[in-house]
Amino acid sequence: MGKAFEEMWSEIKGKIKEISPEELNKRMTNGKETLLLDIREKDEVRREYIPGAELLPRGFLEMQVEELIPDKERPIVVYCAAGVRSGFAAKTLMEMGYKDVASLRGGIEKWKGSGFEVLRDLDFTRDQLKRYSRQIILREVGEQGQAKIRRGRVLIVGAGHLSSAATMYLAAGGVGKLGIVDSHTVTQRDLRGQILHTVPSLGKNRAESAAKMVKGINPDVSIEAHPVSLGVENTVDIIEGYDIILECTGNSHTRYLVNDACVLKERPLFIAEMKGDWGRAMSVYPGEGPCYRCVFPKPDLDENRSEREGGFDHLGGFMGLIQAAEVFKFFLGKGDLLKGELLLLNGFSMRFHRKPVERNRECPLCGEHPTITHLMEDRDSYGHQINQGRIERWALK
Repeated sequence: MGKAFEEMWSEIKGKIKEISPEELNKRMTNGKETLLLDIREKDEVRREYIPGAELLPRGFLEMQVEELIPDKERPIVVYCAAGVRSGFAAKTLMEMGYKDVASLRGGIEKWKGSGFEVLRDLDFTRDQLKRYSRQIILREVGEQGQAKIRRGRVLIVGAGHLSSAATMYLAAGGVGKLGIVDSHTVTQRDLRGQILHTVPSLGKNRAESAAKMVKGINPDVSIEAHPVSLGVENTVDIIEGYDIILECTGNSHTRYLVNDACVLKERPLFIAEMKGDWGRAMSVYPGEGPCYRCVFPKPDLDENRSEREGGFDHLGGFMGLIQAAEVFKFFLGKGDLLKGELLLLNGFSMRFHRKPVERNRECPLCGEHPTITHLMEDRDSYGHQINQGRIERWALK
C-alpha cells in the first residue's frame, strides 16, 4: 500500500465502527435484525460466504443499496475478504444516511480463522447458470438465493391435479430435493388434468410416474417417490426428511392427518384445494398462526362431492402455482407469504380474495387445551385416542 492510501485508510478507520467475528456471531445467534451485507464480487462469493448474507457487489452499492435496504435505521454489518473494501463501504453507507453500520474486522478470512461457519455451495456449473439465469438476475434471488432453493427439500403429498403444476415448476426452478407421496395408479381419466402423467404412464404408480417426469424436466433435482398411503404409522417418518410439505390430495382424511403431523413436527405446510369453480389455499406455520383444524374444525366427509359436481381441471394448475410461489418465497425469505390468511379463487370471475383467519383456542391440536399430543411421541396412544373418540375418526384415512 502507498503512503497516500495508508493515510486515507487510517482516516476512514477513525470514522467507522468495526466489529469482531465473535461479536458478529453473537448478533446472528441472538436473532437480532442485523443485515449482513457481502460486498465482494460474484466469483469470490461462489467460493465461500457467510450464512445469511445478502450479496451486493461494491461497484453497485450506491445505486442499489436503498432498494435492497430501504430502512436506514436497520443495523448493517458489511464484510469483504479482509476488511478493507467493507470499511470504505461502511463509510459510504453512513454518508448515505444509514444510522447503524459496522464493518467486519478482518473480513471473511478472519471469520474463518475464528472457526465460524462458511458455505461453499455456490459452485454452479455453466449449464446451471444458464438454466437458472432468469431467476438469478432477479435482485430478490441472485446466486445466493438460488443456492437456498437448491438446498431446499419439499415433500408433495399427492401426485394428481393439484400437485402437477407445483411439482413441475419446483423442479424447473431448481429445488434440491422433491419427495412425492401417492399410492394410486395412473388411469385414463387422470390424463385430462394431471399433466405430470402421460399415456405411457397408464397403470403405473403415480408417485413413480411423477418422479420420472421430474427427472425429465431437471436431472439436477434429487427425487424420492413414496408409493404408499399415509397413516399414523408412517406420516411423521416421511415428513421428517423435508423442510416444507405441500398437501395436494383433495382428501379430507389425509389433509387433517398431514396437518397434525406438520404442526407437531413444526414443519411449514402449504395446502391447496379445489371444488367446482373455486379453489382455496392456506399456509400453516406452526406456532405463528392457525392450523387447518383451527379454520376448518369439521371436515367435508363427502369425498365424492367433486366428482358429482364437476369442476375445472385447470383450476388445479392455478392452485399448484400458488403453492410453488409460496415455496420459493419461503426459501428466499422474501415476499408476502400467505400467513394467517385464506386465499380464495373464483374460477369464473378470476377474482382472488384474501380472508384473514385466526387460531382457534378450542382447536384440539394447537389450542389452549390440546388433545392431539402423541402423534410423534406415541403413535399407539394417538391411535387409541382416535378409537376412544377423543379425536375425530376422520383424522385418518
